Amino acid sequence: MLEITKELETGIPIIDAQHRELVDHVNSLITLGEKSNTKEEMEKTLDFLGSYAVNHFKTEEDFMEACVYPACYLHKGQHKIFVDRFVMYKKTFEAEGYSVDLSKEIHKFIVNWLINHIKVNDKAFGEHYLKTVV
Repeated sequence: MLEITKELETGIPIIDAQHRELVDHVNSLITLGEKSNTKEEMEKTLDFLGSYAVNHFKTEEDFMEACVYPACYLHKGQHKIFVDRFVMYKKTFEAEGYSVDLSKEIHKFIVNWLINHIKVNDKAFGEHYLKTVV
């Protein structure tokens, strides 16, 4: 299970709260194979992740623009990578339906992407934001 530790906090309360919410839903992918309505559960999780990505990335990007973050363009590129991969997984689910393998693959991608993105991109952005705005 993934957990947001101090190491994965940006210092921006709304961003950290959104990361915690994402982690709760990502962790639910682990247990999908154990549930009786796995297709419906995965569909709800994917719907949440799609909405979350749009809202969270917009929040981060608004904060980046407000503090004139120099790496904003690169950071947005990382968000696009996530969205493109998510769209691929969503299409696979819609075409092939639920499978434990798909659930595990999505979980692995999201966990790896999220940890790396927060540790590298979001932490750097958080440091810049806290120096320039707070």
